[in-house]
Amino acid sequence: MTQRVLIAADKFKGSLTAVQVAERVTAGLRRVVSELQVESLPVADGGDGTVDAAVAAGFERREVRVAGPLGDEVTAAFALRAGTAVVEMAEAPWPQLALPPGLRPPRARRSGSWPSPAAPVGGARPRAGR
Repeated sequence: MTQRVLIAADKFKGSLTAVQVAERVTAGLRRVVSELQVESLPVADGGDGTVDAAVAAGFERREVRVAGPLGDEVTAAFALRAGTAVVEMAEAPWPQLALPPGLRPPRARRSGSWPSPAAPVGGARPRAGR
């Protein structure tokens, strides 16, 4: 009987994406049990890495220019598939996009935003978790 394993990995912040974690865990398991049937499903908690996990699940990565934390335009990514959009809000409005930690000016604030929930995704309906 073939053994089956599902790797549902989140990122290792600052070092590996969810896809990279799943690849490495898969490689390690197969080194021990070569005939193991492994499926991977990169996941995210809704924060950074969410768009990458959606792309790994078959969504298409898109980019749009949005207002950043200092009011200037920045590029933010989202994922789109069959009229459903995955928007990672941390892409645009957060002060971490302005400067590295410790160098952020006091005026950096969480005021940047997407133009509207549907505007950056061509009218697709954004969806929250189910």
